[in-house]
Amino acid sequence: MITQRKILFIILLIVANFFNGGQLFSQINVQRIVINPLNRATLYFSDYPANYATKLSDDKQKVVLMLKDASVPDSSREAHSTGIISDVYVQSFRKNLEISVILKDKRGYTSTPLVYSRAIMTEVFKWDQLSVAEDEYRTGLLALEANLTASAEKSFEKSVSLGNADASVFLGIIKLQQGRVKSAFEHLLNAYKFQMRIPDGYAALSQIMRMNGYQKEAVVLADTFYKQTGLVSFPELVVPENPELTENEKNYDSLLKELSFLITRDSSLLQAKQDSIRKDSSDNKRFKEILDSKNKNLSKKDVITQIIESLIPDGFSKVLFVFLVLFIVIFIVLVFAYFKWKKKKIEGRKKKQVSKKLIIPAKQSSAIAKKASNAYQKSGTFVDEKVGAGDDITSIEKLRKTQETKSSQFEQTFEKKLSELADRLDQPKKEILLAEKEKKYSEQTTDEVKLTAKLELALHLLEEQQKLKEKETDKITDKGINTNISKMKEVAKSLGLSKENVRAEKPQDKDNKEMISQLADKFAKEINQSD
Repeated sequence: MITQRKILFIILLIVANFFNGGQLFSQINVQRIVINPLNRATLYFSDYPANYATKLSDDKQKVVLMLKDASVPDSSREAHSTGIISDVYVQSFRKNLEISVILKDKRGYTSTPLVYSRAIMTEVFKWDQLSVAEDEYRTGLLALEANLTASAEKSFEKSVSLGNADASVFLGIIKLQQGRVKSAFEHLLNAYKFQMRIPDGYAALSQIMRMNGYQKEAVVLADTFYKQTGLVSFPELVVPENPELTENEKNYDSLLKELSFLITRDSSLLQAKQDSIRKDSSDNKRFKEILDSKNKNLSKKDVITQIIESLIPDGFSKVLFVFLVLFIVIFIVLVFAYFKWKKKKIEGRKKKQVSKKLIIPAKQSSAIAKKASNAYQKSGTFVDEKVGAGDDITSIEKLRKTQETKSSQFEQTFEKKLSELADRLDQPKKEILLAEKEKKYSEQTTDEVKLTAKLELALHLLEEQQKLKEKETDKITDKGINTNISKMKEVAKSLGLSKENVRAEKPQDKDNKEMISQLADKFAKEINQSD
């Protein structure tokens, strides 16, 4: 009895585990959450999420997705971004999931199932900023979410006619599910030419190319799908046979060849880019090997030689490369030398200009001094009343030479005689001469007022020399006159001024007066000429 109970209990446990395991196996799991681009959140599941519902919060800043019989690992419970979709949170309620897509601002949304990716694509947008093509595309997505395939197809066709490439992807997949392979391929090829943003388009093209024997191209398209989704494989759609298709609709070899050509071209470009990246990485590896610790035993010269050789492109002559480098270096040196020379030249010109500005005032001052000297020399011939009527002095140098050569005795005698002659002049003549002299002096002073500063300087020097001469003459008259009577008599005899001669000449006083008056007139003329 106990044995039968044990057997019955074991059977019940097996049955219970079987049903529970089947129910657990039927649940789908959230595998990844990707926010890319910034207005799209894609939730990848372990199986196609057919049973889900969506709603928008009252404040229009949160989109809520609810799934039944689903689970989520802790590693996939949230995702964050800096775009309009800021956060995505997944919460578990028994066997159900609630996925909250948090928005930074009020937006509209669409949540579309992707059959090849086994995902739900949630996009947000502003309804008032949509173009006509975009509006028809969003309307088709809402109809597709609600399983209204016919309405979705019409909206997608309108959007495609207006040039929306994303609508071509969904329209192509709908056509493929209907068995219209050529029509589906045309729409998918059009989307391929415009750089598809929906990864399921590459999977659909890969399936069609495989169906028609283009295995290489199918692999390339599947690899593109993998790069965008991270999915190694994808479930292929069941393509039914459509008896309504005509022969023309069944023949699309030209489209297949066109896509094959495009794929080959794009693959070549991609391969060239990859080769360039590999070459760069290999060059870095070569540098690393050269500078690695294993090469420490190499000398510095060897290391430099290896580095230079690594810089030489493949198939390029080393000699030609060296000459090219030398030419570039010499050219750079010459350019720098030229600019340095030009800079020095400019600085030299500036210095010359400054020196000229400083030299000009010095030249002007020398010219002014020269003009003053000329004016001083040309200031006229003057007559010294104390020296004599017949001695004209035209320059200071001549005066100095004359004063040095004359003997003091002759000057004393001549001064004495001159004073005696002056005493004999008539008082009226004397007054006339003095008046004329004062008149000339006043005219000269008025003229001097009008003279320039240079001539004033010359005249000032002339006056100073005249004062100096007068002082010397005063010294001669004060100190050089001999007061010894016996000697004075001798001098008087030599001059013919003895008493006997004077007495004998009294009858001739009239003649002497005439002579003196003539001499006075001559003095006056000499004075006028000298002034």
